[in-house]
Amino acid sequence: MVGLSAPRVIVVPRWSGMAKGEWYPWLVSELFGVGVVDLPDGNPPNPEAWTASILEAIGDDPYALARTMVIGHSAGCWPLLRALAALPPGRAVKQVLVVAGWWAVDEPQAALQPLIEPPLDYDAVKDGVQSLRVLLSTNDPYTSDHEANAALWRDRLEAEVVFAPEAGHFTGAEQPFVLAQLKELYGEL
Repeated sequence: MVGLSAPRVIVVPRWSGMAKGEWYPWLVSELFGVGVVDLPDGNPPNPEAWTASILEAIGDDPYALARTMVIGHSAGCWPLLRALAALPPGRAVKQVLVVAGWWAVDEPQAALQPLIEPPLDYDAVKDGVQSLRVLLSTNDPYTSDHEANAALWRDRLEAEVVFAPEAGHFTGAEQPFVLAQLKELYGEL
């Protein structure tokens, strides 16, 4: 049984990712207290609906937010960042882990444009999270310049960036590197 102070872990899937796809079910089986947001209207991305779903999942109760970790995967990081920026003043989740997050992709698709416009309010995002860590792969097929991507995360949101060697886009049924990072952060909650 989850105690009142047990951490909450919420996963926001990537574009076309479903709660029962990728490594999300595996993560749920590996860590106690993990929930996955089922993003509505996934193709093409619906940024407003996605952001609303994330806000509903994380809520705005200060006590709950103080023990909440949210994981955003790939394109799911954009509505997650918008949800953080939309939290009421003085409310912030404890930790965010962005997996394969990006500021630009090598071959942008028109369907991604609504996710990245209008520009983010970086200060509002930073106000909505106490700690932000980003996991990037050294061979992500969508963002080949991982160093430039990392610099943008650091510059714009003061994020801690961790590189995973040869992790691709963090897709597949299991992601041990992601789990190791989560366990490290989970212990800090």
